[in-house]
Amino acid sequence: MIGQRKMSLGMAALAAFSFVAGVAYNPHMFALPAGWVVLCAVIMALVHTALTVVFGRIPYFRGAFFPLLHVSCCAGAYFYIVFGVTVNYDSIAWLLEADGFEVNSFLTWKLAVLLAFGVGLGVIHARLARVLDALPVRRYCVLVLAVLGVTAIAYRGSWFMLQQLDRQTVREAIAMQRIMPISIPKALRMYVHEERKIEEMLNLPSPAELTSEAVGEEKRPVVVFVIGESAQAQHFGINGYERDTTPKLAAEQNLLNFGVCQAYANTTRKALIGMLTDATLGRRKPSCGSFIHVYNKHGYGTHFFSVQNKLGRSGHLTDALVACSDDVRYMHGTDHVLLEPLKEVLDARNGGELVLLHMRGSHFSYREDYTDEFRKFVPDDYGNENLAKYRNEVINAYDNSIVKTDDFLYSIISMLRDRNAVVVYTSDHGDSLGKRGVFLHGVTISDEQFNVPFLVWYSNAYAAAFPESVRSLAASVGGKVTHDNIFHTMIGLGGIRSDSVSLPLDLAHAKASPSDASIAVREGEGAPTDGAEVQ
Repeated sequence: MIGQRKMSLGMAALAAFSFVAGVAYNPHMFALPAGWVVLCAVIMALVHTALTVVFGRIPYFRGAFFPLLHVSCCAGAYFYIVFGVTVNYDSIAWLLEADGFEVNSFLTWKLAVLLAFGVGLGVIHARLARVLDALPVRRYCVLVLAVLGVTAIAYRGSWFMLQQLDRQTVREAIAMQRIMPISIPKALRMYVHEERKIEEMLNLPSPAELTSEAVGEEKRPVVVFVIGESAQAQHFGINGYERDTTPKLAAEQNLLNFGVCQAYANTTRKALIGMLTDATLGRRKPSCGSFIHVYNKHGYGTHFFSVQNKLGRSGHLTDALVACSDDVRYMHGTDHVLLEPLKEVLDARNGGELVLLHMRGSHFSYREDYTDEFRKFVPDDYGNENLAKYRNEVINAYDNSIVKTDDFLYSIISMLRDRNAVVVYTSDHGDSLGKRGVFLHGVTISDEQFNVPFLVWYSNAYAAAFPESVRSLAASVGGKVTHDNIFHTMIGLGGIRSDSVSLPLDLAHAKASPSDASIAVREGEGAPTDGAEVQ
């Protein structure tokens, strides 16, 4: 038995350690008014103290629990401070399913040092918790009940008070899904729950089972669907951006620019469900599988080429939706490597092809996604660990990735100019570039993450073969366009009429009914005022 004085000092040190950890690992509360920071700090400290008391007396378990707790909390605090990212379902999904390129974009020596520091803090915490071993069982049980009781009363009382005062922002700050480390198991639980819901959709009926008909083989076009990545509509020069990021597209005669399109989701794994199936913004669960099935039914060659990793583990819905293609390839390199398999398809057949090209586009880290020939805006070097400090450089790099996308789309159009062909381009979602301190996408809801470009290009031969479709497309420009339109329009553009298509959502059909006004180009994130342009 240790002496009473030593025990008291040990308990005080343990309580102080838990208090500091609770405050340090939840930096989001410091965005609140000063008076509410104190309340939040008390709540965070009580939560960490409760975790310490409950798990600190288990000898072998605490040796692993506390290092893991501190490492995860250090990582969570780092990503919040650097990127504005909180721990939730989407960030857990990214962590579990990211490829090496994506992971390397976020790894820095500062993060490595911080994680090692977290291990050391965890070891210290576990050693301090040994003082609990000296407490008699009855006294320990009383302590556990007292700490849990005080924590529960303080939390529920604060929640009720904030509800009565209508302090929604403060309530969100102390929500269990925001408090580290409680947010981690809650996010994991949500991940499992959402994955089960997605797995339930793996056996979606094929839209090919419904009645459909296609034009004759001699009239069938080449249909190319380019799936962009993280492209924010407001950074396209053809959408009024102050920088000329899309000079080649701006010169195209047969390009229809639909302006700002509303994305189905602000993460790739969710957005592709809305882009490939008939799921809508209002009806999130699709009633059938991908439009690729309809093309397969009528003998079109179908191809999916991607420079992104598979979007999940084997059998994930987003992978299953493209698996029905005749040719599925996941490639390595920049976006322009996708031109080679496209050329192979065009060399093999003159028409009757559906090709999906999944770009890296403007994926973070932006500077890694383009070569020097597209380095138009400089300086474009920045430190991943402090994006806010280098915001101008980040925007320069992002705009350069749009310049690359402009050239990539132009290259596709050039390959198809003398064929019966049509190209559709949109992005899965946008990206935040520092407005309100938010960067990237997926974990914070921001308008710019849902504002994506939507473009359709058609060849002269396509216009001659499908004049009504072209007229309908042109008539739809200026109306509201969302990812809801993609499934139905993609089928119509191929010269296919199917009962799976909702005609008001098919932009290539005369019955298309886009709303009266395009989605407003919500306030975007403009070019840096002191950025230079290379001539």
